[in-house]
Amino acid sequence: KRHRAENPADVAIYMLGADHHGYIGRMMAMCEAFGDKPGENMQILIGQLVNVMKDGKAVRMSKRAGNVVTIDDLTDAIGVDASDFAGHDLTAALDDMDYIEKQGLSGVIYALLALDCREYELPEAAGSVKRPVSREALIEYLLDAQLDDGGWAYSGDTAEPDMTAMTLQALAGYYAENPATELERNVKKAVDRGVDALSAMQSTTGGFVSYGSLNSESASQIIIALTALGIDPAQDTRFVKNGLSVLDSLCSFYVDGGGFSHTSGGKRDALATVQGYCALAAYYRFTGGETALYDLTDVTPASAEKAA
Repeated sequence: KRHRAENPADVAIYMLGADHHGYIGRMMAMCEAFGDKPGENMQILIGQLVNVMKDGKAVRMSKRAGNVVTIDDLTDAIGVDASDFAGHDLTAALDDMDYIEKQGLSGVIYALLALDCREYELPEAAGSVKRPVSREALIEYLLDAQLDDGGWAYSGDTAEPDMTAMTLQALAGYYAENPATELERNVKKAVDRGVDALSAMQSTTGGFVSYGSLNSESASQIIIALTALGIDPAQDTRFVKNGLSVLDSLCSFYVDGGGFSHTSGGKRDALATVQGYCALAAYYRFTGGETALYDLTDVTPASAEKAA
């Protein structure tokens, strides 16, 4: 900001790692505090750096040359089993509770979602690991992090819509209407309180405010969470305010030509677009009676579908 006079620019684009979703709201709030428009003068991308290897050598890709590898190509070649990804067990890194907890609430959420997405077995802990990972330990961490108001937050003692929704996404697979164990009873109580907290956070526009801004990403996370819990975000009266649902709110951020903006009236934003379409995919799967967005037990390689 202080060097803009010497180096003028209309937009600042930040690329963050996949485990830094919780920074988005705070950075957008900072952008607005400086007098700029979040999603327009500042855009945040979440991604991973990936090297594609073939026969031990890096594959150079070019859209112009037409040698682009698609996700279908990759899953066709190496399968969709993270425990045997081109000969590597990607779940092996999820063996240490101390390491996962260093990333805070987000780390535990993503670890549980990753292990459960295809019902992976727990990795065998390395000899140096003092606290091996268990699903029970991950769940208990999330339950212990619940705030007095019923929600969850990246930091502080006031619930945030995004973190509350993300936690509910991770706990959704353990929710039971008629719990049979102590853990299931605790999960049901926590999830029910979390859903009530989200309902209380919803504004009269049907949307959700995070770090001072009504934004599309919060609506997207709520839609993904509700559909994972079997709750219709378009019809459930707890999530319809002033005749407007959270799905209506998300659609209000749609940008002509495709994509979503971060805030109302803003330009197309990469992260908002990714999350928006994830939310729509979750709702589409929900209405079609399919598994939740992060439940990949129904995913098969493209080659298997062709053979069938």
